[in-house]
Amino acid sequence: MSKKLVILVCCAAFSLAILLAAAQVFRIDPGPAGLTNNSGRELSSESEDDETEDGSKNQSGNESSSLPLSDETEQRGNTAGNIVNVGTVAQSGDWHFISKGTSLYRMRANGKDRKRIVDGHYPSYVNVVGDWIYFRSVKEDIYKVRTDGKGLTFFSIDDGHYLNVVDDWIYYINKDDNERVYKIRTDGTDRKKLSDDENCQDINVADGWIYYTSKKNDKHHLYKMRTDGTGRIRFSDDYCAFPNVVDDWIYYSNFDDGRTIYKIRTDGTGREKINNDESLALNISDGWIYYSNQSDEKRIYKIRTDGTGKEMICDEKSWAICVVDNWVYSKQGTPVSPMYRVKTDGTGYELLTF
Repeated sequence: MSKKLVILVCCAAFSLAILLAAAQVFRIDPGPAGLTNNSGRELSSESEDDETEDGSKNQSGNESSSLPLSDETEQRGNTAGNIVNVGTVAQSGDWHFISKGTSLYRMRANGKDRKRIVDGHYPSYVNVVGDWIYFRSVKEDIYKVRTDGKGLTFFSIDDGHYLNVVDDWIYYINKDDNERVYKIRTDGTDRKKLSDDENCQDINVADGWIYYTSKKNDKHHLYKMRTDGTGRIRFSDDYCAFPNVVDDWIYYSNFDDGRTIYKIRTDGTGREKINNDESLALNISDGWIYYSNQSDEKRIYKIRTDGTGKEMICDEKSWAICVVDNWVYSKQGTPVSPMYRVKTDGTGYELLTF
């Protein structure tokens, strides 16, 4: 055997030895799992699923997913309907976050794993985005806290009402500045006044527009402007309350017509009456309008957005209706009354205790 051939054989043997050694650490799995190590666990650049305190799994250590997207571009901390009803309930994944009395609680949709996460703030306008909850405190400031109750942090000195957390921004009414519309990033930067209109209420943020009413400039007439403050338009002469912007429609209680429910397109056309009840606390969800029927002792009713299918779902008096999942939350007549919930089909009534 020539010297050159001996060298080639030795090199091949050395390379084979390296491959055999590597095979003890990694082995090729022809299945879909791809590359695995000795333990059989799939190797991945993504983080492992973590467990919450009650053992439930969720990705990357996050307790729960954010509220489902309202469309392909917006991630919201709560629905517009809940916010115009004081935002006492918000949803994130399987968790419901509930403001009751001085405290903020969380529990699963099935009522289990109840826990107080904030106390002493009488939270309102609750928004949940990722691992953070944003809310207005009775201390007349905006606060944030992690969804597990840790990291309670003062966020803004503004007395913010009607908080709408959309993507990386918080839109709100600044009561410290004659109730004008403001926005601030969720990292606390770029605070900006968006309009000189005073005594504004009922902010809805949808598809790059802010919808609101102004009781200073007009008698609660409906306005809209772009989220940068430009393009301000008044497009309704009705006295509007509890406006809900859903898809291309705005639903509201028309105080100029006995507080009955109306709808109008977001371009100002198609104005139409929905019902004849004196209706407050409007909240639209999945094609239904839920409302406190003042014509029937403030009981909770629902009616389809086309005006059909009216029915009572709860004979309790109601105040500030919030809807998450298939649950309707309210209180027995006043803000300080006990809180209850009932399923959207009228079953499963429960008086909430924590």
